[in-house]
Formats: sequence, C-alpha cells, structure tokens
Amino acid sequence: MNEHLKDVNHGRLSAKSKLEKELDKAVENGDLELASKLSDQIAQNNYEIMVSEAIERKEFDEAKKREEERKANKKKPKLNWGFETKHRWETKSNM
Repeated sequence: MNEHLKDVNHGRLSAKSKLEKELDKAVENGDLELASKLSDQIAQNNYEIMVSEAIERKEFDEAKKREEERKANKKKPKLNWGFETKHRWETKSNM
C-alpha cells in the first residue's frame, strides 16, 4: 500500500551528535557549567544551520526570479502590424 514508507522507522529518533552525547555525559556527571557551554554550542550550530538554509532559499528564489524574467524577456516580440478588426456593422451580414 505505502511502498515508499516501507524502510522508514518512525519509532526511532535520529542519532545524537557528538555534542549532544557530551552534553548528556556532562549532565550525568553533574558538570552544569560544561553542560551550559555545550548547550550554547548546540544552539549556535542550529542557528548557523538555519541562517545558511535561509540564505540558500533566498538565493534560490532570486535565481528563480531571474530565470522567469529572462524567459519573459525572451518571448517573441509582438509585431506592430496585423489585420484590422472589423467594426460591428461590418460583421452583420445580410440584414
């Protein structure tokens, strides 16, 4: 039924990073200053990741806009001449 979800394990959390493991050890040992520093480092890393992803998204959106503008400018120009439209009285035939 849901073949794409076959190998996904929804009951497990992702593996902890090195900093998170060190943080757990510091809390177990009661070293709260080290735990605070590690927590700050983790928060800083998460913030840096969020900022870099936001910058990437912004750059992608700008590139997409430039691409759309280039495609819009690339469209065939409309010719200045053409057939004149008929007036209303010319379209009524045999009245």
